[in-house]
Amino acid sequence: MKNYKFSDRMSNIKTIALDFDDVITPTLEEALNIYNKKYNKCIKTEDVTSWNLDKDIVECFKEIDFSKIKCKFDSIIYIKELLLMTNIIIVTASCPETYLKKYYWILNNLPEFDINNFICCSNKEYIDADILVDDREYNLDKFTDSSPNKKGILFGMPHNKSNKKYIKIHTLKTLVEVMKFNGFK
Repeated sequence: MKNYKFSDRMSNIKTIALDFDDVITPTLEEALNIYNKKYNKCIKTEDVTSWNLDKDIVECFKEIDFSKIKCKFDSIIYIKELLLMTNIIIVTASCPETYLKKYYWILNNLPEFDINNFICCSNKEYIDADILVDDREYNLDKFTDSSPNKKGILFGMPHNKSNKKYIKIHTLKTLVEVMKFNGFK
């Protein structure tokens, strides 16, 4: 856990922003399932090693049935635990066609989450949080560059495998452990 030690400022953390896509739910995997069925392909999440996605794959994000999508790695359990420690917001910077679907997913799967803390945006640098957990380095760069007090945590995915800039986690369970390690109860 020593690699996850933040500065003393960790005690001042009031809000953590969690990306919806590929942090809470396996959205890329679902889009690839749709793409593979549509085009008779066999692309897996592991095959996506950069975020330069084919436009046909990007279009498949709009077709995801969020009423059937499951959470990623028991993320709901750990979001509930995080809600007891600090303020949590859920953010998404995706195609507008999916915003309402994600809203209802949160209502159905996280009833204890204050839905007013779900934010749809196109640029995460404007998110008012102390930490952003996201799978895209681009979003973390924009977020952390907007204030020296903002921290980014990268959620590990094959497309960000080479990252060396941010602390990387692979589950929200690890985030809970990081928070506890840094003094949150």
